[in-house]
Amino acid sequence: MIYAGYLDGLVEYNGFKIRGKRVLIGYPEEDTGIDTAIFITENTPLVKDGDHIFRAIAGKSGLSFYIQVKEYYQYNNFQKAIVYPKVFDIRRSKLGVTKLRSYKELILVYVRSFSSIKFSDVEQDLARHGLAGKNIVFRLLI
Repeated sequence: MIYAGYLDGLVEYNGFKIRGKRVLIGYPEEDTGIDTAIFITENTPLVKDGDHIFRAIAGKSGLSFYIQVKEYYQYNNFQKAIVYPKVFDIRRSKLGVTKLRSYKELILVYVRSFSSIKFSDVEQDLARHGLAGKNIVFRLLI
C-alpha cells in the first residue's frame, strides 16, 4: 500500500502517464516469490471466463510492478533492554545479500528494529555487494 500510494501520487513514471489512471493491487494465490503486484492502467475491458472476471491488461496499455516484501528485524535486540539504536547492517540481518540478489522485482524492506541508518552508507554497502542496480525501498516503522 505504501508504494501504491506513492505511485498514485505521481503525474507520470518513466514517461508513462499515471494521473487519472486506475491503480490495481493484486496478491498471488500461490507462493511464487512475489508478494504483491501493482498495475496502473486505463479502464481496461473486463473478460469473463466461466465464473471468473478478469481485467485485460497487456502491452503498453499499463505498467506493472512486482514486489517482494522483506523485514529487517533483529529479534535478539528486542529481548534486551534497548538503550540506543543499533547500526543498520544488511549483511548481519536475515535479509542477507545473497537473498536480496536473487529477487528480480522491487524489494520493499520494512525496518522494524531500533536502528541508526545512514542511507549514504547503506547505498555504498549495497553497491559493494552487487546490489546497486536493485530497486530496494526501505520503510522505517516507528
